[in-house]
Amino acid sequence: MRRAVRTLGFGLALAVGGSGCYDSTADGRSSTSAPSAAPPGPRSVVVAVDGVGVGDGGFNPHLAADLSEATAAVASLTLPSPFRPVADPSAPGGVVWHMDRSFLTVAEVVSHAPFTVRYRVRDEAQWSDGAPIAAEDFQYLWRQMTTQPGVAAPAGYGLIDEIRSGSGGKEVTVVFRDEYPRWQELFANLLPAHVGRDDLGGFPRAFANGITVAGGSFRVEHMDRNKEEVELVRNDRYWDSPAWADKILLRRMGSGTQLAAALRSKEAQLVLVHGSASVLAQLQAVPQVRAEVQAGQAALSITLNARAARLRDVETRRTLLGVLDQGLLARIGAQDAVALPAEGAEPPERIMPDQAREKLLQQGYAPLAASLPPGAGAPPILGKDGQPFTMVIGVEQNDSRAFAVASTAADQWRSVGVAASVAQFAPEELYGSALRENKAQAIVGWSEAGGDLAAELYSRYGCPDRTDRPGQQGDSASVDPVGVGGVRNLAGVCLPDLQADFLRALSGRLSSSELQAEALPRLTALAVELPLMRDAGLLAAGPGISGVAFGTPSVVGPMAGAASWELH
Repeated sequence: MRRAVRTLGFGLALAVGGSGCYDSTADGRSSTSAPSAAPPGPRSVVVAVDGVGVGDGGFNPHLAADLSEATAAVASLTLPSPFRPVADPSAPGGVVWHMDRSFLTVAEVVSHAPFTVRYRVRDEAQWSDGAPIAAEDFQYLWRQMTTQPGVAAPAGYGLIDEIRSGSGGKEVTVVFRDEYPRWQELFANLLPAHVGRDDLGGFPRAFANGITVAGGSFRVEHMDRNKEEVELVRNDRYWDSPAWADKILLRRMGSGTQLAAALRSKEAQLVLVHGSASVLAQLQAVPQVRAEVQAGQAALSITLNARAARLRDVETRRTLLGVLDQGLLARIGAQDAVALPAEGAEPPERIMPDQAREKLLQQGYAPLAASLPPGAGAPPILGKDGQPFTMVIGVEQNDSRAFAVASTAADQWRSVGVAASVAQFAPEELYGSALRENKAQAIVGWSEAGGDLAAELYSRYGCPDRTDRPGQQGDSASVDPVGVGGVRNLAGVCLPDLQADFLRALSGRLSSSELQAEALPRLTALAVELPLMRDAGLLAAGPGISGVAFGTPSVVGPMAGAASWELH
């Protein structure tokens, strides 16, 4: 059931101050076989979630493979962030980033040539194992975000040239190669470098079984994959004001009827799940329960790997994407839950199977005499030079939603004579060697959504700083899946003349609307990606809890202010 759920955009504002950047008041891995969580007490908040069971993924908030509401919740409660997003009351749907004064005393731009930011971490800030939170943690996250495959939202980190340490690691100086107005959004959910470096599994595996060392107001006390629950308790080493709650318990609770009963009886105070419109109606019908749909921070798409020789031709790519039924694949990806329309590149014109097969014949493919139909009613396999036109669609292991979408896409490709199949990979292989070595000719996977358009486009379509074979103006150039500067270009092609627009937008010299008008038609014409859907979830709060944020932008999320939640 892994990836049966996706992130609902949590952001926790713990002891967040105003928008200024100065403060004059500077003052062991959990076992899945551990005993059950202690019964909820008078200051325990129970949150019903979709599940944190065996196969439900890890807890690294910076890996696309680990994006889920449970991951986001645990990260928000246990990891420090220099700035926290807050809904902007003057701009509906807008966000402002406030310095977290429980973590920093100073965060300021100290130079524009080069663009340089200085942070001052509070002297008493420490991880729950006693290690100080320091510059090495900033450096660790930067290095991982610019070298590891499958990370989420790496664009801003790719603009960093250097991170310097001072004052025993408590002063952090970050040097960028260009202006970056959105610098406050970097280093959110900072990870403990000493834990990541010491783990034999490295960045992709170090936090697979939870955040074992905390730097926030809560820490993970207990996790039971079989019972699908995570117990978080107050962090005894937290140096700032403690949260009101003693414990927050994330627990799977089942069907819509069971969720409504849990809110009604106050067995649970909060619900954060994926669900259908009928589940939403059930929750809204409970007296004194407030429930709504919240946009998620993850989007599902199918991406073609243009490193494959047969996919270097744009007409072939258009034919493959055109035969796919975007609406059907989106419904399969949602699995009857509420979801939002896809954003990004427009899908190519829809092509019926007979038309698609004819186009492939015109592109030089022909039925293979020795081939057998892959299934009842399917046409013979097409190929060139005696080699079948094969398409392996890669998905993350245990991602049930992506697997279902990929299986249906394979069916639609088989209907035109393409020998399509689905293969599951470990996330680090899927976003690395599977693309680079052409083990997968397409990917169905998730990426972050709802953030800065320039960062999203640069992360997905940007060119490395230097390509081995730079194209002429307007041409596409091939790129590695992990490029210089933190680019994760899954499709393997980029438009060098759009690179300047991405960088101008990242530095604030080109507006989002101007970038959208310039880039999206060009990226649509490139025919490498079919956006399917944006995730969404249901948020419901029962009558026994106060302080839950509703109607917030997805980047803020429903858990904003969790430190001040109170029961009554």
